[in-house]
Amino acid sequence: MVRQTHHERSISVTVIKLLGEVLVKIRGIIGLCLVADLLLALSLPISAAGGLTVYGGKIETSVTPASNNSYTMEVANTSDTPMEIGVEVKGYGMSTAQDFIALEPKDDSSPYSALALLDVSPAAFHLEPGKSQFITINSKIPAGIGNGGRYAIVYIHTAATGDGSIGVIRAIAARVLLTISGSKLDTTSQITEVSLVKAAPQKTASVTVTVANNGNYHFKPQIRATVRNGDKVVATTSAVAPGWPILPGYSRQFQLDLNGASPLPAGIYQVEVEVDDESGNLITKGTFPLELTEKQDVLPAVTTSSPPTSTLSVTPTSTTSTPTTLPQSISSAPPPASQGMPAALFAGVAAGAALIITVMVVIGRKRK
Repeated sequence: MVRQTHHERSISVTVIKLLGEVLVKIRGIIGLCLVADLLLALSLPISAAGGLTVYGGKIETSVTPASNNSYTMEVANTSDTPMEIGVEVKGYGMSTAQDFIALEPKDDSSPYSALALLDVSPAAFHLEPGKSQFITINSKIPAGIGNGGRYAIVYIHTAATGDGSIGVIRAIAARVLLTISGSKLDTTSQITEVSLVKAAPQKTASVTVTVANNGNYHFKPQIRATVRNGDKVVATTSAVAPGWPILPGYSRQFQLDLNGASPLPAGIYQVEVEVDDESGNLITKGTFPLELTEKQDVLPAVTTSSPPTSTLSVTPTSTTSTPTTLPQSISSAPPPASQGMPAALFAGVAAGAALIITVMVVIGRKRK
């Protein structure tokens, strides 16, 4: 039977649903439909729809150069049907619009990747209902590894199941965040862009702030912005970024609602932005011009002594240097567990230990 520990008595989850359809024209396959259900795991265990459950689905620790380390996760089948399970190591990436991108090894070119440092065993196994299997994640840290953090994803997934031409693959993406012990941790960052999101009917104006992590270590940003008209403060906003941290070498864009005593008339303003880490240490700051071509409505000013708090959301941008891969191909039969997931699976704003993904594969008939 599956082990339960005292801290695994309950689980609180927030469900984020992302529905999309991807048409891929490849030999013998008309297309595929990719449907992802993203569940935000706030405590352990982490359970995918269909009974795939992982205990201890996150590795966040320090490692010493010239060391070998081992970690374990427990994979359980809490469904009433057998499962074929595969385990893979993938790259951990992100983009300005996405907190999380699982990269195929060929697409993970980050100097801070932990992909080459890790191996997993067993890579494939069978689980009967109610049974569990421990997997081991080994890290081999070279003596001259350098400074900062190293990042990867452990993908734990089922083989495709289903009748006829439809198969369902379920996966849990467990993060690996390694800190090189005794190294210099650098969170040098830059605010690369601040822009206006105009007010719309029943919506108020906001600003987007793009933060680039140019250092070698991850951090969770806390953002404060002050809008000035000359020396007068006319609007403010602040928020703690939800979800996962900004990895070194990547940028994220955040949207913050503006608070003010009255609407902002057209004109040229200055936006002062400060970015702190989760401990309140200043990471970067800057002042940016903001042009309003028409009056903009803002949220009412916050009258308490506490700093104003804004709803913070992620806004996609049209340009990014971050690799983002799409599903490549799927065979005409359900793949074995060891074959793995489509080339990239990703999440938007999310937090917690791991991401739960459900992929529905629809396979058409071969063309004659």
